[in-house]
Amino acid sequence: MISMQTNTTQAASAQANPNVWTRESWAARITDAWQRQIPSIFEVGSLLEAAKTELRHGDFVKMVKADLPFSRSTANKLMRIAASDHVRNAESIPHLPAHWAILHGLTLLTAEQFERGIKSGAINTKMKLKDVRALRDEGTPDRSGPSPIALLKRQLNERTHEIAHLQEQLSCAETGSLFDLKDNTANDIANVVVGTVSETKAIAIADAMGRDQAKA
Repeated sequence: MISMQTNTTQAASAQANPNVWTRESWAARITDAWQRQIPSIFEVGSLLEAAKTELRHGDFVKMVKADLPFSRSTANKLMRIAASDHVRNAESIPHLPAHWAILHGLTLLTAEQFERGIKSGAINTKMKLKDVRALRDEGTPDRSGPSPIALLKRQLNERTHEIAHLQEQLSCAETGSLFDLKDNTANDIANVVVGTVSETKAIAIADAMGRDQAKA
């Protein structure tokens, strides 16, 4: 009650004496009051963690579902905020946004990413969730590459060429020869026979075919 009377008196004084507080002074006072939400968020997270530890199994979840003004998901995020050393660092608090969802996003940063954000000014009282995502993406290795569809198309193309080559060899076999000495190189022939003869024999065959092709 006393606090409400004080605030009313201050407001009335400001209206009667419009120059008592400058724009900058009012902004500083309002910002200070707004930032006091952050310690409250930390406190709620700590209280949730303490309740979870102390209550009997199952009672904590029942309490969150039935008795608290936020969801279980929010409760978990608030506890994560309270447990985050780099977010709860006293030197960081003046730079933090007074919004639990953004604070939770900051807990997902590494200590290095958080420190870089503080030093660069990217972490500030007006930041949004998209700014947190940008900080998380900084320094992340580029894993971009061919899409799964592109990889499948490339594999299909390779298999198509292999099938065409096998069909050509089958056609030659049906006419009495596995090889076309005019088109097949010694390496092509060796690759075909290496599966059916020893490596030494395959090399010898390739060398012999190479000499025959050279003579031709």
